Amino acid sequence: MEGKVIEHLERIIKEGLVVEVDGSHYSHANLKPVYDDPRPKEIKGRTLNSLIDYIKINVEGINLQDCLIHIEDHKTVSLIETYRFPSMERTVWFKSVFQEIEKFTFGKFYNLEEFLILLRSCFEDTEDREKLLSFASKIVNSTTIELGDDGVSQSVNVTKGISGALKDVKTTPAIVTLKPFRTFLEIEQPKSEFLFRVHSNNEGSVTCALFEADGGLWKLFAIEAIKEYLLASGMGGTVGAIIA
Repeated sequence: MEGKVIEHLERIIKEGLVVEVDGSHYSHANLKPVYDDPRPKEIKGRTLNSLIDYIKINVEGINLQDCLIHIEDHKTVSLIETYRFPSMERTVWFKSVFQEIEKFTFGKFYNLEEFLILLRSCFEDTEDREKLLSFASKIVNSTTIELGDDGVSQSVNVTKGISGALKDVKTTPAIVTLKPFRTFLEIEQPKSEFLFRVHSNNEGSVTCALFEADGGLWKLFAIEAIKEYLLASGMGGTVGAIIA
């Protein structure tokens, strides 16, 4: 085994690391230059204002005109210094990442109590949110429900009381426009459409779910809103550029 390894090494050394083919030079190894170019570790924040404060205070004496603010997506914004020779590496001075405290999972069916709690805590107060809260609360207070589903909208036949004498037929809101907390709280949360569905199992337990119905278009609106907020805060004239 050792003899084969030595033989292989001898062949590489003999042939050389670089070969020439049609006037072009190629290497057997993936060679990379070695530079002594240490960089500071990025500072992390959770809000847009933390990034803005860092830039305004500039306690580290950064040349801000050599920096740019990079809006990577709807929940990540970084202050980056332009690349430096000879390593061609960029320094990331500060990175703000939005973190959801409580998350609503779209496409998942929740029991009624959990659905009501998450609807209150994970969404801005809007007209359609109040409609959903009112509708789901009526189901919670009922004793029996019957669901009718035509594939587009649903009707709920609610029977109240032991005698079943009082009945109330409700039609669920098929498409609702809501504002979930999905990006930095300094900006207005982008609104998007959701499909609202209700299920009832054999035991009579009722579950509710929301399905995204805008194809993720809200992310583009969030990025644009972040950029407008940074420009309004004076960052446009402070750093070299803001890119998204």
